[in-house]
Amino acid sequence: LESRYPVGQLELILVDGGSTDDSLALMVREFPSVLVLRAPSNNYCAANNLGISRARGTYIALLNNDTRVDPGWLEPLIDLLQHRRDVGAAGSKVLSMDGKRILSVGHTDLPNYYWDGRGCNEPDEGQYDEITEVVSLPGTAVVYRRACLEQVGPLDEDFVMYVEDVELGYRCRQHGWRLYAVPQSRVYHVQHGSLTPEEARWWTERNRLLFVVK
Repeated sequence: LESRYPVGQLELILVDGGSTDDSLALMVREFPSVLVLRAPSNNYCAANNLGISRARGTYIALLNNDTRVDPGWLEPLIDLLQHRRDVGAAGSKVLSMDGKRILSVGHTDLPNYYWDGRGCNEPDEGQYDEITEVVSLPGTAVVYRRACLEQVGPLDEDFVMYVEDVELGYRCRQHGWRLYAVPQSRVYHVQHGSLTPEEARWWTERNRLLFVVK
């Protein structure tokens, strides 16, 4: 994790969701300052909730394991949260690994309870470089205010993965919290790094219907 944020103000937690190689032993050996937790099942929402439950900070950052961050990715998110007490969460501009395509700058609503990343698959030409209020924020790279999560509750583990961030954003807004995309924070993501596109579509459709029912 390459970050310019003061290391003394960071608490790093890694939650393992069922790895079968020697990655946990490697983490413990090479990064002794990182708290390593083993989740009881390979459930993305449950793993995040486990990490959140052990975190002690005023702000809680969620960062996927298939990402690479700019060294200055964290400061703009924390800065907004510190200056806007009504903001429950701030999210990064998420780009493809080569930095050429936008994957999301927050979420946007589509008809029939679908959602997409703002600017998804557009070339990054600065068209989304204004800090903007959005309906929800991808869990890829986002910082939540602890007070917000304490009020609205944890990620819904029934979703397992996909659309859970949309549902959490909905609850945040229902409680009066505002959500902002902060494009000055840049994170690079391997899209669907853990699933095939077909599996991703299945989970998205399954959880779209779960959201409607809920």
